Amino acid sequence: MLAATNLNFRAYGPPGTNMRFFLTCDPDNVRHIFTKNFANYPKGDEFASVFGLLEGTIFTADGEAWRQQRTRIHHVLTRPRLMGSMSRGCRDKVARGLVPLLSRMALAGTPFDIEDMLGRLVFDMTVMLVFGEDPCCLSTSSMPPMPIATAMDALMEVANAVLEGDEAPENWPREKR
Repeated sequence: MLAATNLNFRAYGPPGTNMRFFLTCDPDNVRHIFTKNFANYPKGDEFASVFGLLEGTIFTADGEAWRQQRTRIHHVLTRPRLMGSMSRGCRDKVARGLVPLLSRMALAGTPFDIEDMLGRLVFDMTVMLVFGEDPCCLSTSSMPPMPIATAMDALMEVANAVLEGDEAPENWPREKR
């Protein structure tokens, strides 16, 4: 979609709101928005209220609060040791997890769901980065269901319902309705 629109796309919604979105993958625009002129692109109170679960985080903050959080996060995420560790972890997981699994499945002629497999890869790498442990969701050829994936799908369903202005499910906290 972004490639077809010259790396930029304007969107409106959800219905019933006055929200406008600008999606970009143009490196110059990303740099302009996130490093040089962030103050010109406030998220605002409505955005923060829609994404209340992220309240007080870099995802909903504006102005000086955002700048302070970005500085702290940037300092941590740009450390050469962390970058090297992340790079090695990703490379190792692909070399020792994804490639052998795909090879076994190809030799056996086993069909697979590429979206599920890549989701498992990303999940394993994220857990390894955050917790230092490999949950091995990508390591077996049987690919048993992942309860965390079911939970994340349910969370996304609730988030979409809230964004679209639909009635929140009964088990959604009352203060978020």
